[in-house]
Amino acid sequence: REARLPTNKHIPALHYFLSFLALKLLGTERYSHVGDHAFDAGIGLFAGLNALPKCTALSTYSYSLDNAQIFRLQETFIAKVKRLSLYDGTTANLDFHTAPHYGDESVLQEHWAGARGRRMKGAITLLAQDAQSKLLLYSAADIQRSEADDQVLEFLDFWQRIFKGVSSTFIFDSKYTSYENLAVLNSRSIKFITLRRRGHKLVKEVERLKP
Repeated sequence: REARLPTNKHIPALHYFLSFLALKLLGTERYSHVGDHAFDAGIGLFAGLNALPKCTALSTYSYSLDNAQIFRLQETFIAKVKRLSLYDGTTANLDFHTAPHYGDESVLQEHWAGARGRRMKGAITLLAQDAQSKLLLYSAADIQRSEADDQVLEFLDFWQRIFKGVSSTFIFDSKYTSYENLAVLNSRSIKFITLRRRGHKLVKEVERLKP
């Protein structure tokens, strides 16, 4: 309710949210598989309904949400989790992940997919993790390459709204953002640690260091 998600006269926003949550908890990845649970009264009860909405209703509602609504929901949820003291909040791990797309007609940009060791078409997603608890505390999807450098500042604004007055440290890859944005972090009293890729040259340089 605090996130002010859109609602309609047939199914309120809270019941849609609980329906999506039920499918996620059950490991149902596609809305088209919601019919597998059509006769499960317990799942309907969890969502506050007689039964879960059908595939078309779930898809239509999902596509009706814009970025502002999604981020508002995320911020409201994280703020409530913080009140439960589940986040340490002093250190955050930031990383980009590429969700690959294998379609022949894909119009998505190519990005580095670290898990596969090569560039491939896909969507960039930013994930931020609380270093102490290992819980996720932020995500941003469908990031364009031209937007990637500034994502650290988007996250910083989010972080400081949630963790007010907390002395924070961000940990991320050395190519994660630009030097200009690192200067912004400095000016806003954010400590950070950058990580270099462990290549053969770097390992040899370390081995040559004297004790």
